[in-house]
Amino acid sequence: IFIGGDHAITYPVVRAFSNTFNKNPGIIIFDAHPDAEDYFMPPTQEDLLPAMINENLIKAANIILVGIRNWHSNELEFLKKNKIRFFNMKEIVEEGLHESCEAIMSIAKNFDALYISIDIDAVDPAFAPGTGYIEPGGLTSRELLYFLQRLKFLKNLKALDIAEINPKKDINSITSKLGAKILVEMS
Repeated sequence: IFIGGDHAITYPVVRAFSNTFNKNPGIIIFDAHPDAEDYFMPPTQEDLLPAMINENLIKAANIILVGIRNWHSNELEFLKKNKIRFFNMKEIVEEGLHESCEAIMSIAKNFDALYISIDIDAVDPAFAPGTGYIEPGGLTSRELLYFLQRLKFLKNLKALDIAEINPKKDINSITSKLGAKILVEMS
């Protein structure tokens, strides 16, 4: 389990992860945004997906985004061009939490090694206000925990990170407490 500041922490950890589990690694990313802007070096929190794909760390087919709800047109184009699977909030609500989780698990169980990355802004700011990029309409804390409690049972789960919790922007430590709860649940 890795804990960091912004979502840029995921890049070096995924690089090490893909070197260790190089047969068929995969990643599930909980995030409000696709993080598929232009490719920078070193990668920032805004271009995680292009970095992973361009450097062959994880195949595009082995990337699953969950909870996205705000993207630029170039990011959506990148997702479609690379055939990256994503479950946006509208789809999760329409399809149902259980059904969405089942679909995600049916894909993820085929990876030889699974990495889960959590940008706390995947959670609605009513439940996680302490983050840098507030996006209304996200997962509830209970819904995120449901996903994680289910995904934890996958035998191929090898690593997890959590990022973007900013105590200076938090209210009554709500976000920090959610982060601690996630750590306890996944330990």
